[in-house]
Amino acid sequence: MTVQIGYANILESSTVTQVGASAVTGFPLYRIYDRIPQRMFVSSTNATQKIKVDQGGSPVTTNLFVLGPGHNLSGATLTLQWSTIGDDVEGSWSTPTLSWTDNGATTPMDNPWTQSGSGILAAQIETVAAKRYWRLKIVSAPSAPSIGEIFLSTLVVLPTQPAYDSSSHGVRTVRNRVESISGSPHFFTRGSSLRQVTYAFNQISDSGLTSFTAWDTAWNGQKPFFLNDHLARQYFAERIEDVSNFRSVEYNNTSSSITMQEVL
Repeated sequence: MTVQIGYANILESSTVTQVGASAVTGFPLYRIYDRIPQRMFVSSTNATQKIKVDQGGSPVTTNLFVLGPGHNLSGATLTLQWSTIGDDVEGSWSTPTLSWTDNGATTPMDNPWTQSGSGILAAQIETVAAKRYWRLKIVSAPSAPSIGEIFLSTLVVLPTQPAYDSSSHGVRTVRNRVESISGSPHFFTRGSSLRQVTYAFNQISDSGLTSFTAWDTAWNGQKPFFLNDHLARQYFAERIEDVSNFRSVEYNNTSSSITMQEVL
């Protein structure tokens, strides 16, 4: 499968408001774009409401929508929409076509859709759009919405895909090992196991390196991003290396090895 990432979130540089409801004290709206998926925004009511994004006068291109895991929207009807006006008149808003494409295969997605489960949801916006206003409309929520993260981003297909014979994947258990005075081992597990991948990129061209360095800059050692890995698993991830390890190789190309770990 194709490794794809989304590392910029337009919500972070936009004005984000809630229409039709407000946030519960102590669970503010900005939590949906703080890059900490488990830290929840909580709405005050399950009435129809919208989360509205205003990019201002210089909107950037957006073709990826991600609803982070751990929300309670299962059973709610959700609609992703854009507008050039941004008022609350329904006729001012357009509903884009959503789908998911991986390895050349495209799966259509409904918009609006009835959310099923509390897991991550990623959708590509078929017409790449630089629109000033976006909103997520929430109708018939079974309880007051609780959301950890919303991404509106650009999906990047890495221009150099991993050399899979030199790459690896597995699961990391976050644990401490201690020994008693007698030497018996004891193990303390902290949280859930985390998916982890290590990719070897052996021949990155000069033009491809531009994408990798832009990702490197956006990550900045602290900003988890959306990852669709080579097994078609989707999750928020962080890069493990403290230092970018780009290496010059033959034919003026660059190589790199990058380890990424799931962020819960």
